[in-house]
Amino acid sequence: MPSIPDAHSDIERAWRQYAAEMDRAARAAAVAAVHEEREHRPPETMQPFRRRMALLHREIEQRHRTCARLHRRYALGLQKWSAGGARKTRPVFMATVAADLCVDSLALTLFDGRRQELLSAASDSRARAALELEASLGEGPAGDIADGAESVLVEGEGLADRWPRFGRAVAEYRIRSVVAVPLAAGRSRLGALCGYCEQPRPAAEIVRSAGTLADVLAHTVLLGGTRDPDGTPAGGIFDEAEYPSAVDLAAGIVAAQQRCTIDAALVLLRTHAASQGLALGQLARRVVRDGPPSTLVVDFPD
Repeated sequence: MPSIPDAHSDIERAWRQYAAEMDRAARAAAVAAVHEEREHRPPETMQPFRRRMALLHREIEQRHRTCARLHRRYALGLQKWSAGGARKTRPVFMATVAADLCVDSLALTLFDGRRQELLSAASDSRARAALELEASLGEGPAGDIADGAESVLVEGEGLADRWPRFGRAVAEYRIRSVVAVPLAAGRSRLGALCGYCEQPRPAAEIVRSAGTLADVLAHTVLLGGTRDPDGTPAGGIFDEAEYPSAVDLAAGIVAAQQRCTIDAALVLLRTHAASQGLALGQLARRVVRDGPPSTLVVDFPD
């Protein structure tokens, strides 16, 4: 776990990000104000354009203000944790986002064009368990978003109806409702934001709020956030992210042994993990260390 001195640098960075987002919001507001003031000036043909520009920059302003709120809340949480002598669990950025959305747990997953996971970040152990279950069982809210769903909101018995294995499995973690929305930039779908709750939430309200935060995360944190000197994204989500390297390595090992595709190897790994009651990541690490178990060997047709 990072030490208190490490947290001090993170606190400073969070406050810098807060100030930067507030500055970006102010610049967008200034541009919007210019277009609003000129909206009704002649020529009349320019008025629709000025109206659209004003609305666009007000939207950008609100996006940056929301992001600033997240960084401020994260900085304050780190300060409180540091002042208390680090006796409790260190706050993570995704927990801040979960609190802002008023859900019990929250997970973010980024995927490529082939639906393969690039990285994930979770607010707590429950969100991490939900991600592991979805990866192991091959069904769940992030997968539905990757398949093109515009939003997902499932409650109670609907969880098992929609995802027979995943729905029953997450009940053990007191997950009674799930909301998921895409992380997108324009027409590009970058990933999924999934919230997990012990109690149902008002449908329209939670989906709308999740969509707003997903938009903020996609445009300001993922695409417009700070970067290390080598260009690698840094801060918040990226500092806490987990990369599925072990799963990728294991899939490559199985694919080479079985002379099958990576997708087929992933199906084998997921099926075996589920049958053994293992998380996919746990099985993958065993495969990387010891090689595929004999029970994983399956003859594929030529």
